[in-house]
Amino acid sequence: GDALANYVSVEDVADGLLRVAQLGRAGAGYALGGQDATLAQLLDMVARSAGVRRTVFALPRTPARFLSQLSTLAARIAGEPIITPEWVDLLSLSWPVSSEHARRDCGHQPRSLEDRVAETVAWLRAGRPAPAHTSNPRWQSA
Repeated sequence: GDALANYVSVEDVADGLLRVAQLGRAGAGYALGGQDATLAQLLDMVARSAGVRRTVFALPRTPARFLSQLSTLAARIAGEPIITPEWVDLLSLSWPVSSEHARRDCGHQPRSLEDRVAETVAWLRAGRPAPAHTSNPRWQSA
């Protein structure tokens, strides 16, 4: 329900790595995170971008683990599990990330999660391969 994860696009991580390589301080550690959000917030962004509404609800961890175990057992007969106990455990933990150090020292500026989700939905709908360049013109090579 309220567990946070950090979502960042591969383009923003690549941009951050280039910035850290050029501008970072030797020996310093930099987290190249994006935006912290709950899974419900992420799914809401996907629904808005896709123009599709699905009912999503959070289960307490104990009933979710029980259902995941049933799903794993059912998958032995009917294919893939809907969710596994390991995923319930993972989704129950908060994984917030602060990239303030990289922002301050190197100018790391990941785009908003809402924008990246909208781009991903559009890309999936178009069925196109990923672009060969970053969307940040600063790092495009000739």
